[in-house]
Amino acid sequence: MGQGMIQGGWGYVIAVYGISWGVMLGYAVMLLAQARESALARALPEASAASPASSHKGRAP
Repeated sequence: MGQGMIQGGWGYVIAVYGISWGVMLGYAVMLLAQARESALARALPEASAASPASSHKGRAP
C-alpha cells in the first residue's frame, strides 16, 4: 500500500500553470490596451469628443 503520496498527475499541474499564465497574460494585455486608450484620450481630447460614439442622441448639433 502507498505512503499517502500522490503518484503522477504532472499533466494536471502543467495544465493549470498554463491556464494561469494564459489568464495573467490576457489580463496584462487588456490593461496595456486600456492604458494606451486612456493616454490617447487625454492627449487628444478634441478627437475623442468629436467621435460619433461620444455624441449625445437627441441633441441638436
